[in-house]
Amino acid sequence: MTTGRNFMRVQTGALILMIVVAAEMIRYLITSLNRALNFSFWEPRMWNTHHLVDPNTVVEMGPRIGYFTVWSTVILLSTLAFLAALQLLNNVRRGKIYHPKTAAYVSRLGLILAIAMIADQIFHSIDSWLLTRSNSEPLGIHWGYDPSDIKTLIMATILFLFGWVMRQGIVIDRENSEFV
Repeated sequence: MTTGRNFMRVQTGALILMIVVAAEMIRYLITSLNRALNFSFWEPRMWNTHHLVDPNTVVEMGPRIGYFTVWSTVILLSTLAFLAALQLLNNVRRGKIYHPKTAAYVSRLGLILAIAMIADQIFHSIDSWLLTRSNSEPLGIHWGYDPSDIKTLIMATILFLFGWVMRQGIVIDRENSEFV
């Protein structure tokens, strides 16, 4: 098999992945924002049917705004991760596989994913407090372990480090090729 044919496969694969990632980003953004908006503002009765909220509790606008703000931050960070993935895939599609920008995009994707997972863990810890703030006996802030988020955080950290090492290797390779 020729190198040109393999390169075309990489470009085609990157393009297909870009389409899939873009579609998933749009679906995620619409679904997540719609859920947060419905729960916080558009369907107020949803709040009172949550298993942590006392059914007859009157929920003021403050907790609703806080809940929406908290989860909008996670949604925004996740969307930024999708955009970073699209940027990385587009660079690969353009043929810049062993390139400093590609390495930077790998690191950026890992960093944004790590920040999103940390934010998700933090916001899950204050979620029950926000939901029950208007209850007669509100729950406190507590951290709950979510293995999926922890695994994603570890993988995001590895991705960040891989991009950093890749960038260092590219710089060293280019410096060495100047001396030969």
